[in-house]
Amino acid sequence: MSINPERDLARLMMPTWRSLMDIEPKRCHEYRLSHWEYIILSDVEEHPGTSQRDVAQRIVRSASRIADDVESLQARGLVTRTPAAHDRRVNCLQLTKAGRNLTQRIRRAIRADERELLSELSPTEQNRLRALLTKAIPTQLL
Repeated sequence: MSINPERDLARLMMPTWRSLMDIEPKRCHEYRLSHWEYIILSDVEEHPGTSQRDVAQRIVRSASRIADDVESLQARGLVTRTPAAHDRRVNCLQLTKAGRNLTQRIRRAIRADERELLSELSPTEQNRLRALLTKAIPTQLL
């Protein structure tokens, strides 16, 4: 079957997107995390010392909605939350060793599922797809 190369990107990406959106929550559930908690841990791993407000902007979720998730992650010893030196009303987040280990275990499981999902692509093509999608992300969301 041939796919029209003029098809809209959303239409091209939607079947893969739906599958991907099944993978992460399933893997997170296995480790007793919500999908949003994993997204927060991943963001803090990429941006150590970041503020909750900045995490919310990057993951496109309101700061008030992630507050409960951060509270839960802190209670489970996965993140630390300390007041920023420049403004004590701002909380800065760091992963604990347990948080980093858990994030990496979940990511390995997700990557294995992604490789299976994209098995029609070579490993080089899969890496190129990830690089192209990363390049397409608006800078403020990185």
